Amino acid sequence: WELDETSGTSAVDSAGGNTGALQAAASWTTSGKVNGALTFNGTSQFVQANLSLGAGAITVSGWIYPTGNGPGGAATFFQEYNVGFNTRFICLRSHIAADFMYCGDNGSTTTSTNSVIPLNQWTHFAAVRTSGGLFTLYLNGVQDGAANQNGGATSSDGTGINIGNGAD
Repeated sequence: WELDETSGTSAVDSAGGNTGALQAAASWTTSGKVNGALTFNGTSQFVQANLSLGAGAITVSGWIYPTGNGPGGAATFFQEYNVGFNTRFICLRSHIAADFMYCGDNGSTTTSTNSVIPLNQWTHFAAVRTSGGLFTLYLNGVQDGAANQNGGATSSDGTGINIGNGAD
């Protein structure tokens, strides 16, 4: 999702097939890092799409411009969810760091950045999971955190993803 449509109630999947629906009137802006962007209110607005990330290697990346903290001091900006316990998400914690977390039936793995993600400026974020279970985080193209998965097998039964806050 490039999230640069600037209008409408859908976020088009540029790879095809998984267009997301804007929830709770998330709003478009023309002042994104590259073309347009979405803005979220920090409590209930997000994009929802029916997509499972699967159990193999994956990279989730994007430009973020945090202006504050979400409820409880953390703002979730990407989450895969399902009806069971297994979930994966990326969140900002009190503008201190970013986390990539996998919670599974047999435990969890959290990888945090070593650097602070600043408020009120653009930061490029990438979270990479290898098929072997290594989680690596990058900020502005530089590796900034890594950990091996220790929470059991990665689930492939996700029922959808949320982009933006309100993902809990």
